[in-house]
Formats: sequence, structure tokens, C-alpha cells
Amino acid sequence: LIIVSEDEGIVKAARNIPGVDVKIVDLISVKDLCPGGVPGRLTIWSETAIQKVGDKFV
Repeated sequence: LIIVSEDEGIVKAARNIPGVDVKIVDLISVKDLCPGGVPGRLTIWSETAIQKVGDKFV
């Protein structure tokens, strides 16, 4: 799972890679982070996505 702050073409680029999902930080849900209720999915966050989450919740 790759989480980005906005679609800069990475969504289109990554959709051809099996097992890789790309989500925009404003649209993620718990089901994206823990599919099937099992926590621990490998997640790559862009720096701007982390900043956006920090601004939203802090």
C-alpha cells in the first residue's frame, strides 16, 4: 500500500503492479490499512501525506 497526498500520476503507474494499491491520504480508511481486520500491512507513506495527516489530526 502506498499512501500519497495527491495523485501525481503514481496511481496510474502503480496499478499495473500486482499487489500494490495506491490511496490518497484524504480517502484512506481502516479497511485499507488493515484488510480483513489483520493489522500489519506494509505501507509506504509519502512525506507530504504524513504532513497532511499531522495537520489534520494535531
